[in-house]
Amino acid sequence: MIYLFAAGTLLFAFALSTRRLTIVGSWSDGLSVVAWAVTVVAEIIGTVAHVSGVVLSFPVLALGLLVVARSKWKLGDLSLFVLVAGMGLGIAYLIAASINPDTGSYGDQGAIGLIALGGVLGLIALWSTSDHESVDSR
Repeated sequence: MIYLFAAGTLLFAFALSTRRLTIVGSWSDGLSVVAWAVTVVAEIIGTVAHVSGVVLSFPVLALGLLVVARSKWKLGDLSLFVLVAGMGLGIAYLIAASINPDTGSYGDQGAIGLIALGGVLGLIALWSTSDHESVDSR
């Protein structure tokens, strides 16, 4: 069941990226990819190594805010960022649970919440740009 959920999430993220390509003209920019990577790495380190999430959240939030502030499709890029954060937290939880099945982490529940939030934001972003106009032409 978890693999079906993960496949659906990846498919939705791909659909958002495809829509971003239509609207903005690129799949993503380099800063988004860096922000996604930093987010996933921070989640894995925080969940597996039990490092303070507060300390790790500062660079993640700073990069996330920078990505959204510079974006031409703010809601769409925010939804992609939240979806990636949810998938990263799910991966971090699976790693932690494979190391210690009695992990005590609530990362799986956080991942589902982030993915649900990213999905809702993504649906709103897709709906709000359904007229097929590019953001540049507005």
